[in-house]
Amino acid sequence: MPAAAIAGASIADSAANMAAQEAIAAQQRENMLRTTAIQAKNAETAALCNMILDCIKALNELRKKGGAMMGSAIGQ
Repeated sequence: MPAAAIAGASIADSAANMAAQEAIAAQQRENMLRTTAIQAKNAETAALCNMILDCIKALNELRKKGGAMMGSAIGQ
């Protein structure tokens, strides 16, 4: 193979490698964005779960207080 053909093939290989590397980098950026979105959704879900738990705790406290008030009202 002549030297010019070898040089041309080498340039084409380099361009193909650069394109492949850019495609990989683009996929990695997309994966990072997805991961960030998933992490944000997980944090939102955890915050909602904590709010629900706080509400359950508050309801339980109200039930305890309400039961004590009812007991004292009827002389127990």
